[in-house]
Amino acid sequence: MSRTKLNQRRRLAWRKTAGLPGAGLFALLLLAVAVPSACLLWFMTQAMRNERLAAQQQLSEAYRGHLTLARERLALSLKDVIARLDRIAREKSPSEAFAESIKSNLTDSAVIFDASNKLIYPDILLNQMTSATSSRELVRAEKAEAENPAQAAEIFAMVAKQSLSPNDRGLALRGKSRCLMQLGKKVEAIQILQTLIGSPEFQETRDEQNRLVVLNAKLTLLEALGAEDPPQSARMQGELSRRLCDYSGTAMPSAQRTFLMRQLTERKPDAAIERLLRAESLAAGCAEAGFDLRGGDALRPTHRPGFWQLRPASGRIIGLYSTQSLIDGLLASASSALPKNVRLELLPPGSKGDRNAWTANASEVMPDWELSLRLVDDHPGPEGAGRRVSSYVWIGLATIAFVLLISLLAAGLLRHQLALARLRNDLVANVTHELKTPLASTRLLVDTLLKTSDINSQTAREYLALIAGENARLSRLIDNFLTFSRIERNKTAFQFELVPVEDLVKKSIAAMSGRLSAPGCRFLADLAPDLPGVVADADAVVTAIINLLDNALKYTGEEKIIRLGATSEAGMVLISVKDNGIGISTSNARRIFRRYYQVNGTASAHTGGCGLGLSIVEFIAQAHGGGIQVVSAPGRGSEFVLSIPCANAAVRPAANENDSPKIPVAAHHTSPS
Repeated sequence: MSRTKLNQRRRLAWRKTAGLPGAGLFALLLLAVAVPSACLLWFMTQAMRNERLAAQQQLSEAYRGHLTLARERLALSLKDVIARLDRIAREKSPSEAFAESIKSNLTDSAVIFDASNKLIYPDILLNQMTSATSSRELVRAEKAEAENPAQAAEIFAMVAKQSLSPNDRGLALRGKSRCLMQLGKKVEAIQILQTLIGSPEFQETRDEQNRLVVLNAKLTLLEALGAEDPPQSARMQGELSRRLCDYSGTAMPSAQRTFLMRQLTERKPDAAIERLLRAESLAAGCAEAGFDLRGGDALRPTHRPGFWQLRPASGRIIGLYSTQSLIDGLLASASSALPKNVRLELLPPGSKGDRNAWTANASEVMPDWELSLRLVDDHPGPEGAGRRVSSYVWIGLATIAFVLLISLLAAGLLRHQLALARLRNDLVANVTHELKTPLASTRLLVDTLLKTSDINSQTAREYLALIAGENARLSRLIDNFLTFSRIERNKTAFQFELVPVEDLVKKSIAAMSGRLSAPGCRFLADLAPDLPGVVADADAVVTAIINLLDNALKYTGEEKIIRLGATSEAGMVLISVKDNGIGISTSNARRIFRRYYQVNGTASAHTGGCGLGLSIVEFIAQAHGGGIQVVSAPGRGSEFVLSIPCANAAVRPAANENDSPKIPVAAHHTSPS
């Protein structure tokens, strides 16, 4: 039977005996891992879901109480605002009530009514307060002011001297200063303005629109001074600012106050004036648009989009708010006692909140407004529930990881056992074939000798030489198998003694002389002079060298060149066997010392062997404290170097069964033979 057919039968036997059961075992192992893991994941998911549902239920109960508390706080805050607004409207003058509601942060702005629901602040009509009628001369001067400032100045001067009315005299001085400004007499105009401002009798002077003349005069003086007199200009700016922020004392028309505030803020920004200016503008705008004057404590929208009015039941004052300031102010008081992981929101009519939030009507005072309470993070529930969910996740992941680890270890062990079974099957097939071949050859030669009666002595000697060669081959195979068996059972014992290296080489050459001297084989031996001896088991080392020579003969072509060398280097004796054979690739060179390993290819398929030779060589080398190395490349031959410590440098190796090197059965180093 050819070697190729034997390999084909071997592979077929592996598929039938090892492949299918192995695949079935792996599938069963995969199923055994997947089913418990899937069940564990399902149970873990259900446990986390139930924990979250329980946490959500706890949250619903807890935060519904927080929402009720927030609603009560909001109602109290609104009642307090309404009560304070009503008290301010009753105790203060209209302008003072307006300013107090702004400065105490009760409103963004406000409007004041009298008992008949007539708007009294801001005074939209500028002539609500009665003013004295100007004299004819003043009227004539004002008409001439635009066309003839000099003539108008003379008339204003005459009125200032002759008029008995302080109001007319004040108006005359104000008119004369305007005319002088137009005529370019700035210094004289400033002096008149300073006289007007500094005189007590003119502090209540008003024009026909009820505006205080002194305040407009101060603005004119401030503009006239400019950068010429910075200290006096700054002082005038401060006096005017303080007067505009003071809503007590002499009443000032809201329109005049708004105008003067706007002029001052354009010159120099002032936060207090800007705030009051926004309030004045908001009140005037809402007053022009009109109000909902229905009674009762209620928050209602104004006719200006984005603004709301809050009117106490007394009806004397209406607080005005923008939507955002109303929300910010009320939430600050309602959410003070809430936990940090929730957010309270106040939703105006028509707004859509978070559908997962808890909601309730804000207050009876705020119809159609809603309070919304929601979580500010992704925390599924109370802290304890979160920790329990985390523990479920980690326990589940750790269990799955443990199952996967055990499964991988089991799969690796199963794979190793299957590979070992395959290798043992290959070994049985190889042993059968290798033993059968020399026996068949010997039997054939013996039968030929027995059947030939007149065979000559030359032919008989040739047949006997062939029989001896086959017998030697059979002996080497049996020795290798016995050596391997001892290695497997850790029963190898070596008899160490001092041996010359030349004797080891000569015994090896003598054992292989028949094959080394065959036609087509060129054998060269090169031993360095004065080689040191080695402490070794002579038979074991000879066996290693013979295995190397046998491999060299097997894996070379018809023209064989075999070189055997020996030298010493760095305390080691190096015995090398070099051939001109097929060579070994780098990947195979790392594996050829494994048991049962055979290099794939046509050459290895026809040379025979069990894949044990090089593994035995490596074992013997290591048992002597040395090693085996290979240098090879495909198509360029191979060189194996066996190293053994010199006798004077060697540490005496183990010499009995119990001390011999132990090689685990699972570590299968093989050779290409």
